[in-house]
Amino acid sequence: MAKHSIYKHGRVLFLMVAALGTVACPGWRTPRLSEEARAAANRWLLKNCDVGEQHQLEATLTQFKTELEPYFVYVYRHGPDRQLLAEVTRAAQEDFQDEQQILQTATGLGVNALETGKVRQITLGQYITVERNNFVLRYKSRALAGLGVVGGPQSRTLLEAETRDDKSPLRFTALGAAQRLDGKSSHSGRQP
Repeated sequence: MAKHSIYKHGRVLFLMVAALGTVACPGWRTPRLSEEARAAANRWLLKNCDVGEQHQLEATLTQFKTELEPYFVYVYRHGPDRQLLAEVTRAAQEDFQDEQQILQTATGLGVNALETGKVRQITLGQYITVERNNFVLRYKSRALAGLGVVGGPQSRTLLEAETRDDKSPLRFTALGAAQRLDGKSSHSGRQP
């Protein structure tokens, strides 16, 4: 069966967001970013990086930390914009259709009839809901991780609050980001 594949549409999503920028919903004020900071933030939020690429991207984020801290706080609080969610929905619809076609010829896939039957019971609406919810959670998780990279007083306050929320699905992401900030603080206070 095909993987949850918002990642296969990642390039399209990245290009779309980079080209359009973030569109705020009414009543929300999206922090303004330079083109370079926006491109770095969007790349960070939409990509799972390899280790080497992760370090390069983190270095880029730190160049724009003053701009990116309020932006990542905003993204954590509000999630992705409507246009991005519409693209996620479209990609999920395509994936669902692809998976349904695969299931019609489910012979030789190593999946038994019971499992195939369970998957066939999933509706398009259910599939889209799961994909969108997973995407929003990953997007917010990347925003929290970004706060651990860029630092700042808003970052620390938000991350500390999130780590105390035992019910938050992002608690451990926040804990890792807060520990990263603590590591930066302890290193920055040392005398050479």
